[in-house]
Amino acid sequence: MLGTASGSGALSFSAWAGPIVINDPIVDETSPAFANRYTVNVPGNSTSQPILFNAASTYTTTTNLGTSGGSTVELGTSTVGDFGSITSGPLGVGTLNANSATAAALVPFNADRTLSNRVTLGGTLAAGNASGQTYNLNLTGPISMANVSRTITNNMGGRLVLGSNAA
Repeated sequence: MLGTASGSGALSFSAWAGPIVINDPIVDETSPAFANRYTVNVPGNSTSQPILFNAASTYTTTTNLGTSGGSTVELGTSTVGDFGSITSGPLGVGTLNANSATAAALVPFNADRTLSNRVTLGGTLAAGNASGQTYNLNLTGPISMANVSRTITNNMGGRLVLGSNAA
């Protein structure tokens, strides 16, 4: 997905009546005047349908996990590279902010998935599985804690792994 920004702003995904499937990568704006001047919000509102990220996106800006309302953020691909050398991933290569008290769950879709992005935990980080699936989710990037109440919720049939075993 390419667009031309006219200032700072957000790219928000809200699946009200049906799911959203993103099959093309989200990339940074190519104009230096507008580089890194937006965030990606998933979901953008309290929605009830899944949002599936199938592409290896390369955007470097922040991804914010918004209030759930029953929506999930499905990961149809894994991050390429370890933290510090990520080249692409379903949620880009920047930081993932989980700052909502009821954030949408991260869901490994159709296979085990790895997300190597840095996570800033200032609310709830939730994980779950799609209906009928029991795949694992590995969050291998560092998790920074904000100075507020934080919760990690595991609703998975598979494993939720926090951190990398490569030390």
